[in-house]
Amino acid sequence: MIAARCGDVHVLIRERSVVSQPILLSLVNGPWQALSLVATLRSRKGELPTEVVALLVDMVHGSAFHAATTRILQSHGVVQLYTIPASVSLGKLPSTLAQLHGEGLRMEHVRWIATYGMHRPVARYLLNVLPKARVLIYEEGLRAYVPPNTSLRDRLRMKLARAWGIVDRDFGLGWTPPRAWSEAEYSLLLSDRLPLPAATQKARTHFVPTEHLQAAIATLPAPTVRDLPARPYALIIGQYYARLKQMSPQVELETYVASARAILARGHVPIWKGHARERDDLFLALRERCAEVRNFSDFVDDASLPVELYRDFFGARCAAAISLSSSALFYIARLHGIPTFTLLTEPMLRRMRHPHVDACRLAREHVSPFSQSIYDTRPD
Repeated sequence: MIAARCGDVHVLIRERSVVSQPILLSLVNGPWQALSLVATLRSRKGELPTEVVALLVDMVHGSAFHAATTRILQSHGVVQLYTIPASVSLGKLPSTLAQLHGEGLRMEHVRWIATYGMHRPVARYLLNVLPKARVLIYEEGLRAYVPPNTSLRDRLRMKLARAWGIVDRDFGLGWTPPRAWSEAEYSLLLSDRLPLPAATQKARTHFVPTEHLQAAIATLPAPTVRDLPARPYALIIGQYYARLKQMSPQVELETYVASARAILARGHVPIWKGHARERDDLFLALRERCAEVRNFSDFVDDASLPVELYRDFFGARCAAAISLSSSALFYIARLHGIPTFTLLTEPMLRRMRHPHVDACRLAREHVSPFSQSIYDTRPD
């Protein structure tokens, strides 16, 4: 293996000659996305190029989050990995792609682009640079089921971007839509139970059976779980909507405090799992209000890995998983058979904006509400 930094690009690539066969270029922005991508590749075996190159974006190189993503991809045979750090600006993308080319990634051989969405500037840029490449959208969570923004403000912003793109082509490539959403293909884990947005319903959609995700998980060594509580426990998955300006900090904290106290009233242990991308400030505030709450990181060896990997955590003593709209509510129930509940209420939704409100409505419509759930009364 070669591991090096070349300008803005970090490279981890097996020592071999430059690839000349068709390439599937995959954009990955986290460990769960890596797992979802692997499950998609397994389900589409024989349909897609066997040469898979991963482009890791929007993460800090060398962080635990980045290391977990790299480990998952490598364990499934993806050995050509390039990282574009989150610090790379849109204006530097042309030179960054030139560095990738210099390090062996031949864009002329890219036949497919697998991405978790077309909304990110890096994805838009690549799709515009490679207009003949076929597009595969794989599921990164509920965002795959959220309709594109068609508000007046967004349409005006896109018109301005197109106009500016005539003057500054690189800027235009990064901000204007590369093609209609319906022209992409979709390989999704939850499309058997969640409706696709109207704009994508004419697209070709594949449902990725759960067994492909289970097989991808089984390929990885089981992460260590230790010293779990002796009595039943429930997992609270935090999301930091206040930081996204979708609700007030007070409302979000009070919601988690109320859920932790309800779990305690049931005689169970509340365990907090913070968002892998965020600082875990909420845990400290939650523990001040509810001293009995425990931290997920106290029981596992690497909390940056996707929570769904911790099969031993979701054993007989795990009573429930609870969150606002985390897509883990869907995956945990599907993979481990654990009851899941949403903390969302209609008053919360009324102040949210696209795309968060759309994802939250999906959770509210398809996951049992915690406040009216059977959790309070169901037997141990």
